[in-house]
Order: sequence, then structure tokens, then C-alpha cells
Amino acid sequence: MLPCAISHKTALIIKIKNDISFDRIPAIEPIFKEIRVNDQKVLAFDMSDIDYIDFSGLAFLLEASFRCKFVDIEMIVFGVSPAIMEIMKLSTVDTMLTIISKRRIQDSL
Repeated sequence: MLPCAISHKTALIIKIKNDISFDRIPAIEPIFKEIRVNDQKVLAFDMSDIDYIDFSGLAFLLEASFRCKFVDIEMIVFGVSPAIMEIMKLSTVDTMLTIISKRRIQDSL
């Protein structure tokens, strides 16, 4: 399933279902073009429906974060399941991303 983008005034929320893996990344990448066109300052990945992530998925999130910083966009990851969070902690990706709870993102928008 392709990712779904939900646009708010200052944020673009990307809802990805099932997994972030090597074969799914080409479907997600065009989102970066959309955020620049819409002048949003926050890119948020909703991972509440993600049940699998591989190392290329982790690398994609890191690259997305670096790309966002380069163009002065804040990237947030939210809705991370305990299993995915454990993978992020084991790989130390959690220390390089802004990960917040789903409740906190809903309160912010």
C-alpha cells in the first residue's frame, strides 16, 4: 500500500502502512518534493501501522532526517510500536531522530 500524505498548515503527516523496507522506499521518496512545494516546516511520519522495518528502512528515516535539517524542516516520528522502538534502540537510530508519542502530536496540531 502506498503512503498517504495529510497536509496541515505547517506540517505534512505521512501515514505508512505495514512496513518500511527496501522495496517500499521508492514509493515514499516523492513526498520530499511535495513538502518543499507546500512550504511546510514539519514532516511527521506516522508509524502507528508499521509492523516491520529493515535496515534500509532505518537508513531511509535517517537520510530523511538529514535532508529535512538541510532545508530547515523539522522531522518527527510518532506512533512507534514497542517492537519497532526496540529495533531503533538496538541500532541507536532512536538517538538520531525526534520520536514522540501519538498523543503529543495530536495535541500539537
